[in-house]
Amino acid sequence: MNNTKRMKQNFEEIIKNSVNNHEMPYESGAWESFVKNTAKASPFYKSGWFIGIALLSLTLLLVTTTMFTPNPTKNEVAKNILKNRKQFSENSAGIKEEVTIAEDYQQVSSEPTENTVVTFRQTKNKQTLPLQTTSTDLTGQKEKANTAAELFKRTQPRNFEESAAVTASAEFYLPKSICEGETIYLTAQENHINRRYQWFINRTITLEGSNQNYKAAKSGETEISLAVFDNKGNELAKKTHVIEVNPKMELSVSLENNPNSLINQYTFEVSGADQHQVTWDFGDGTQSNENSANHSYKKMGVYEVKCSSSTEYGCKSSTITKLEIPGIYNFRKDYGFSPNGDNINDNFIPVELTSLAVDFVMNIYARNGQLIFTTNSAETPWNGMLANGTRCLFGSYVWVVTLTNEYGNEEVYKGTITNVSN
Repeated sequence: MNNTKRMKQNFEEIIKNSVNNHEMPYESGAWESFVKNTAKASPFYKSGWFIGIALLSLTLLLVTTTMFTPNPTKNEVAKNILKNRKQFSENSAGIKEEVTIAEDYQQVSSEPTENTVVTFRQTKNKQTLPLQTTSTDLTGQKEKANTAAELFKRTQPRNFEESAAVTASAEFYLPKSICEGETIYLTAQENHINRRYQWFINRTITLEGSNQNYKAAKSGETEISLAVFDNKGNELAKKTHVIEVNPKMELSVSLENNPNSLINQYTFEVSGADQHQVTWDFGDGTQSNENSANHSYKKMGVYEVKCSSSTEYGCKSSTITKLEIPGIYNFRKDYGFSPNGDNINDNFIPVELTSLAVDFVMNIYARNGQLIFTTNSAETPWNGMLANGTRCLFGSYVWVVTLTNEYGNEEVYKGTITNVSN
């Protein structure tokens, strides 16, 4: 073992001495040749080792930042959402806006995922345009995500059915009372395109639509309800009002002509009305407020006589009666005579013409329309004789009187005259 060690030391000394004493002879031009054959060195920042160190340092920085960056707190998430909402309002001035939530948002409210996306949108001319997207790492932050979702719902109630159900309104206006037979106008204060409005009258009659009309056919209390449903059939709101329907009167009118009056005179009476609330309109521009009224017409024609009355509740009733007036004079229409020469009722002329100082013409016609007698004087009545000198036969004939009344108006009166003699 010692021999080996000694041999090794001797070998090392021999090599050391050889190297220390070695000399190479100098050759002229050797240095110039070395410089010429050696390439220029590249700058240090372009060298491979420098680029490798730089990439390694950047990777370490990113890993360190990711590991030590805390998750956003509840206030930070809410602040981020509110900030985005503020930007959306400022960018859409003068434009009708609507906020919706991307499908990924539903994952936030239940099971949050990494980089869950909350998207804000605005509507312009019924076209949905993306506006802004915010990504937030909510891994393991279920409670924070739910809090952010609820905050977003409160700031955007129009886009959630739960909020829509709370804000739905079934309000409508009704008067305290109306009269029987009148129309009730049903109008909901709210009119939403995605909701259904249904009216219930006394829990039986059903009407559809936010605006409806209903005629109150019966008196008494009437219950009216409005229910509001969403497009899935869920009832969102309901309201009920009670209205009093007051009864109205049933009017009945009777009229009678006074046969003993030369000037036409009619008596009008009404039943079923409050005597203190009656109004007559006789159709010729005259009126009366008496329950039993007398009236005479000064011109022939057809008149509509209207009677109106109201109850203590203000419910009005009316009825119309048509009346034909042949003239202002009350002519008797049917007569009989016996032109047999016994001087008893042998002649005929309307009795009214004997008392009226008016111009007239009276014509007598046979049933076939043949004119058989004419006179213009009350002193010349018809005695039953025909133009050929023979006496008229038994039967009825038509008389027509045309006159100018005391107001200067022409009037025509008609009737029959019957020969009762054999």
